[in-house]
Amino acid sequence: MFTAGVVNLYTREFYEQARAHLAPDGVMMIWLPTGNMALDDERQMFRAMWEVFPHATLWWQLNSGCGLLVGTPEPLRIDYQRLKAHMTEARVDQDLTIAGVRDVDHLLSFFVFDEAAFTDFVRGVPPTTDDRTVIDFTAPRFVGSGFGLGQFTASVSAPEGTSSRIVGQRQAYYLQQRRSVVPYLFDLGSDSPETVGTRIAESVKLPLPPRPFTETEWRAMRADGPARASWSWTRRTS
Repeated sequence: MFTAGVVNLYTREFYEQARAHLAPDGVMMIWLPTGNMALDDERQMFRAMWEVFPHATLWWQLNSGCGLLVGTPEPLRIDYQRLKAHMTEARVDQDLTIAGVRDVDHLLSFFVFDEAAFTDFVRGVPPTTDDRTVIDFTAPRFVGSGFGLGQFTASVSAPEGTSSRIVGQRQAYYLQQRRSVVPYLFDLGSDSPETVGTRIAESVKLPLPPRPFTETEWRAMRADGPARASWSWTRRTS
């Protein structure tokens, strides 16, 4: 966000162009490193998506300081059983193993803002637009961006803390406002919404320690197909 020109990927006009190319059931998702700018500046970037995709939700990118803004032309609906089946496909399973995602409930545990929370968050701020990219100038002045040098620049600090500390605090701020993803789910099989919701809530607590893969391991995984139990995580059967 603190690199000149990057902000143009987060403007209202950019989202308008993206929506013009989406199918009615299409999905627009964009990665947003959080904590690189003042919170109100960040809210403007959320607002730009919301004005074009009012059915916007926020998800979290695993154990990182990054949010995933997801916008859909129509209200979001997630086929639980279909998603669960897709996650057992060989290539998908391999990628999820590398990422540390255990199962469908664990994946859904990264849901943060529902539509109502997203709407509340952007209320009262203007959107980022092509002719109003002030973030190009404000973000490099903010300690979370490392004063324009990168958020993990260890030598950068201010009275409020280091850049990495600011990013961690912003992550905690968002995650403390989690909403339930269950209202967006359908086709739960034999499970009740309460049962699925409990499993998802428990999955929030699962750790995501780094699991490094050597190039040899990665190539073997790609060649041999998924072997989840021997690589990283064991898929839960509940």
